Amino acid sequence: MILKRKLTCAISLSTLLLVPMGSWAAGANSIADASVNSGLPLANFGATAAIKIGAGNTGLIQFDLSSLPTLTASQINKATMSFYVNTVSVSGSVDVSQVTSAWTETGVTYNTRPTFLAAFATGVPIATAKQWVTVDVTQLVQNWVTGVSSNFGIQISAAAGAPSTSLALDSKENVNTSHLAFLDVVVQSVGATGPTGAAGATGTNGAAGATGPTGPTGLAGSNGAAGATGPTGATGATGATGTAGTNGAAGATGSGGVLTANAVVPTNTNPWYIGLNGETKVTTNNPEWTGGPSPMACTITKVALTLFTVSGTAAADTVSVTIYKNGASQSSGLATLSLSNAAAGTAATTSGSGSISVAVGDVLTAGFTQTVSTVVARAAVGVLCN
Repeated sequence: MILKRKLTCAISLSTLLLVPMGSWAAGANSIADASVNSGLPLANFGATAAIKIGAGNTGLIQFDLSSLPTLTASQINKATMSFYVNTVSVSGSVDVSQVTSAWTETGVTYNTRPTFLAAFATGVPIATAKQWVTVDVTQLVQNWVTGVSSNFGIQISAAAGAPSTSLALDSKENVNTSHLAFLDVVVQSVGATGPTGAAGATGTNGAAGATGPTGPTGLAGSNGAAGATGPTGATGATGATGTAGTNGAAGATGSGGVLTANAVVPTNTNPWYIGLNGETKVTTNNPEWTGGPSPMACTITKVALTLFTVSGTAAADTVSVTIYKNGASQSSGLATLSLSNAAAGTAATTSGSGSISVAVGDVLTAGFTQTVSTVVARAAVGVLCN
């Protein structure tokens, strides 16, 4: 998968910081990367600008999860890992495995390489250089954050089905490109359940039915003294069945929730748009794109914008977001948010309040602009709809 415009849309956010309004936004960069070479078993390559894969080389990458909030496995909706392919000597594919023992960037060699499990992602295709490659690591990140397994990182090797594969990834020491590997984590949130309706009134009791058949005769008791025989009474008529009580009224339907979207800022398209409410497609110059009808009727009262710089310098870069409804700007109801970010690897967030009325089926989109076209940034927007 080529990571040029990457986004995830759900009732969730996917960036480095915790965003207000009840949803988590999370991410992490690599803190250690190196390659080991079977032909040079005592050499360490932790300080080089490339992570070599194939031709006797295997890559190792570890991520810093210390900034993530405390999460349960069920809260992690999706997690992906992305790395940048700088050069390809022999095209093919790679396998990705979980590392199961400790290692250090400055000390690891082929003779001291860590242990690892069988590959959980096999045959990931890589045909050309200068591209981002993304791998699903949802189960692995769930295990890391909940303590099921320890975070010793991942291993990337030439695929078992393509052993001649030979390529080089950008390491975090490559200061010319800053294409360090990173994680994106999507944490899901849902709106509150509506109140339960009141119980209906109990219906009146019906009249007693006819007497059932006589049961079997019990054991004979001892004979008592004979009493006088009384007259036989008349049998009463069977009573009518009572009417059923009325059903109670249905409870009111709950409403409200968090609508979100996020993506890598494209750097070469201005303005551009993302559909809210579960859509994953980026469309340019088209705020009327009908890919994301609202599933609820509510009022948008708050919007939040988070910006994380992936690469490049962004001292003068500013990203702005405006909410659109059915193709029309809603800046009069909720003002456009603008956010500036600086060096690669840093993040910032801002939010604003207002009022935008939303009906079921309304098409909601977020329109973005970027002032510096050379910066690669990940931006996320979330709106609170009560």
